[in-house]
Amino acid sequence: MRWVAYLVLTAAAAALMACASAEQPAAPQPRAAQSEDAPAQSGPIIESALSDGQTATLPTMGFAALSAGREHTCALRSTGEIACWGSNEVGQSDAPPGSFTAVSAGAGHSCGLRADGEIVCWGYDGDSQTAAPGGPFTALSAGAGHSCGLRQGGEISCWGWNEDGQTDAPAGSYAAVSAGIRHSCGLRTDGELACWGSSEFLVTTVPAPAFSILHFTFVDAGGYHACALQRADRIVCWGDNRARQAASPQEAFVGFAAVSAGAGYTCALLKAGIQVAEDGSVFCWGDNRFGQTDSPEGAFVAISAGGRHTCALRETGEIECWGLNDEGQTDAPLP
Repeated sequence: MRWVAYLVLTAAAAALMACASAEQPAAPQPRAAQSEDAPAQSGPIIESALSDGQTATLPTMGFAALSAGREHTCALRSTGEIACWGSNEVGQSDAPPGSFTAVSAGAGHSCGLRADGEIVCWGYDGDSQTAAPGGPFTALSAGAGHSCGLRQGGEISCWGWNEDGQTDAPAGSYAAVSAGIRHSCGLRTDGELACWGSSEFLVTTVPAPAFSILHFTFVDAGGYHACALQRADRIVCWGDNRARQAASPQEAFVGFAAVSAGAGYTCALLKAGIQVAEDGSVFCWGDNRFGQTDSPEGAFVAISAGGRHTCALRETGEIECWGLNDEGQTDAPLP
C-alpha cells in the first residue's frame, strides 16, 4: 500500500523517494473484492523518502530497499536480487530472478524495475495489474489492484483496475508516483501534487501548502489517505482520518526525514531534536490493532507501512518488521 519512489541504485538518483503501500481486499479478487483495509504499495524503490536536500547512507551490503504490501513484503538486496516473504497465495512473493533497481509490493501482486528501465510484475493479474507496458521507466508503484510507473520523460503510465479512474493519470511532467487502493498521486516536477481516482474521504483533494515556498518533495498514497513531505521537513496528510492516520504530529517534532502511508496508519522517520536522540528514529500513528505502530528503538534509513505491518531498513542492511504476522510478513530474512 503501500505503498513508493525512489531511489534507484545508480548515481542518477540524488533524492530518495518512496512509495505506496495501500492495503487490499482480503484476498486478491476481481474488483468487487477490494476492501478499505487493503494496502497498496509502496512504491518504487525505497518505500520512504528523504526531504529535499537530505541524504542517507544506504547499505552497501544486505538489503538496500524495501516495500511492505498487504500481507507480504519485498526487499531489494544490494546485489540487485529481490527477496519477498509472507503471503504467497497468488504468487505475489515469487520474485523472478535477475537484477533489479527498485521493488514495490502491492496487495496481491508485486513489481520490480530492471536496470534497462523495464517493469516486471508478478502475482494476481485479475485486473491486468501485472501487465506492465513497455518502458523505459525510472520508478514504479504497486497499488491494490493497479500499478503505476514513471517514464523516463516524466510522464506517468498506470494500468490495471480502473473502476474509479485510478489509472487515468493527468498529463504533465512528474518526479514521483504512488499507487494506493482506489487512488493514485504524483509529484510534479514543479513541486505541486496531483491525485486522481476515487475522491472518497477527499483523498484526491490535495491541500495547499501553508506557504507558497514550501513545495512538496515526496508523496505516498496509502489506503484511503495520502501523505506528503514539504521542504522545511514538514509532513502534510489528508483523506481518511477515522483512525487518526492523517493527523500528523507536526508540532511534536523538529522535522521529518521520511513518511510512509499504510492502510489505516502512517509512519515517519524523524530528524534529531529535543525529543529525538538521533536521526532516523521511527514514529507511527493511526490504527494500532495489530501493533503496526509499535516501532522499535534505534535509527533507520528507510520505512514502509503496509497493510497491518511495518518494515524498516537499518544502515547495516538489516530489516526489522513489526505488526500482524499471520502470513509471515514480518519474518524478514537475514541480509
